[in-house]
Amino acid sequence: MVRHRRTFASGVPRVLLAVAAVALAVEAIAEEPAGTSRPGRVRVAAVDAQRLRYEGKSFAQWQEQFLTELEPTSRLAALRALAKFGRHGYAEESAATIATALDDDHSELVDSALAELGGLGEAAVPYLVEALERSRREPKQVAVRRGCLAALGRIGPKAESGAPAIFETLVDLAAPAGESSPPSKDVELARDALLHLGKAAVPTLIAALSGGAPPSVEASLMLLQALGPVAAEAVPALIGILARDEAAPRRGAANALSAMREKAAPATEPLLGMLHDPNVEVRADAAAALWRIAPGSESVLAALGEAVREKSGLVARRLALAFEAPPAEAAERSAGSYGDAMSRSHGAETSLDRSVREHPHAAVALLLEVLRSPGFDCSRREGRELATSVMGIVQRLGPRAEAAVPALIELARHKLAHIRCGAIDALGAVGAAARDAVPVLTELVGDSQRPYTQRRTALRIQPVDPSDTVGRHAAAALARIQGDDAQDR
Repeated sequence: MVRHRRTFASGVPRVLLAVAAVALAVEAIAEEPAGTSRPGRVRVAAVDAQRLRYEGKSFAQWQEQFLTELEPTSRLAALRALAKFGRHGYAEESAATIATALDDDHSELVDSALAELGGLGEAAVPYLVEALERSRREPKQVAVRRGCLAALGRIGPKAESGAPAIFETLVDLAAPAGESSPPSKDVELARDALLHLGKAAVPTLIAALSGGAPPSVEASLMLLQALGPVAAEAVPALIGILARDEAAPRRGAANALSAMREKAAPATEPLLGMLHDPNVEVRADAAAALWRIAPGSESVLAALGEAVREKSGLVARRLALAFEAPPAEAAERSAGSYGDAMSRSHGAETSLDRSVREHPHAAVALLLEVLRSPGFDCSRREGRELATSVMGIVQRLGPRAEAAVPALIELARHKLAHIRCGAIDALGAVGAAARDAVPVLTELVGDSQRPYTQRRTALRIQPVDPSDTVGRHAAAALARIQGDDAQDR
């Protein structure tokens, strides 16, 4: 008996094959550019949106099911179908239809509707903004408010028209001035939504600076700082804030300008004037901003060198903090590191602010001013923290910090062991350029090898503790300096 082989086509209804043939009509177009021998390209003919189907049903049929069916499961199925159509030519119709579910009492349907609206892009923005404003008037609609904020953030820059409503929501929900309670989930969602809008949110933030109440100004300044250089169009408005009498908005404006770096160059002169402000907090924030905005300016460096000499040490500490990379930038740069040794080197480098990496000699000059400042008093906790910070920066700069060697040799004689260790490690990181430190380091190593009761104090320091920590650090630094020196020769 002969068995007939059954083909794939023989098992498919002829009606479906005919529909497929019509919907996916293919025409070969010979588009060979002159002088080439490429084969012709195949283009699929466009299909009329009205002929699209999902599970065999048209948009109108799914829309009718969504609007007339009361059973939640059927409405959820229709919702998924409408969202699918919305991404294939029915964005406005789908958004308008899905938005009718935002007042429904079925929470799963509401949550799903908000999630799908976020995927429909700009067409969904008016409906999300309307629902967000309604939820602000009705505090019980927490889920709707959060869903709207998340959806608008997902849409991103195309949700620009929703920026004012998102910002007003943020201000309404933020903690009153003076309170330090952690931000609520709603505040975080509103903040993230505005940051996802990026540059599209900046006009709203500028408007808040010019005529907003203090909470609005505070929120705008924090967001502009978080946006950084993309918000550069706000620089003139921020310069205007610098002229105010109150310290808080002036400090916030200085921090926002600092995040914009060289794009905030027009603010240099007003910030230089703030270095003479009677409020030390204002002076400290102005100093940090000036370093990040104009690290290559000689006039700025001279002014900063003078500013760090104030007695409290706050300006020096804030400036040293500005030498560290912002956490987000450091994490982004170090994400590309590879290999153990490479990762350690790359991580040390990326943990420094870009202004330090691009202007290492200016950074070292300022660090030396910090070391000579009244704030560098290691008898105080703040002074010891500043010393640790400065030596850590020098260590990461490595050979580029050669100018700091004399100051580090002096610190290697300090009476506090952890200050000595920090200075010794920094000398080792400088390498061959720190060869002038060899005699001191050699003496420290030799002193650590004597019996504890016989150790010399010729360096006018306290005896090394029994763990020989200082001696080990000195030996490691010597090995690095002498090893680098031998390679150089």
